[in-house]
Amino acid sequence: MPLVGLSSAEPHFLIVLNHNHVAGKAILLSIITSQVQKRLAYARSTGKPPATIVQFGPNQYAELDRHSCVDCNSVKLVDASYFSQSASSPHSRPCSDIPAPLLKRIIAGVLASPDVSDNLKALVRPQP
Repeated sequence: MPLVGLSSAEPHFLIVLNHNHVAGKAILLSIITSQVQKRLAYARSTGKPPATIVQFGPNQYAELDRHSCVDCNSVKLVDASYFSQSASSPHSRPCSDIPAPLLKRIIAGVLASPDVSDNLKALVRPQP
């Protein structure tokens, strides 16, 4: 069950944002990409808030080997079974957790996005 648009030979880092999975679902942010300037230009040209493109590098997430970003305007809801199927793939491997300060920035970007539905935002919104 591949995700649409993940076709390059580069590694794909998928970020699960909610730890309380709802009815067998997991919210999945699109990939971490090294095409930072392309994502920034797209966000500017479409009027997206700057906070929706979260930039970081290997000094903030050691799994990376270059400056990268997450486009928080693209969030997908997938079955949790995707991860068990992916785990059996020879091309998949688990990665270390995103550090809490970076994860907070990514969640803030999702909450700032005009493209993410209120239902998905409710799944990642920090609970008081």
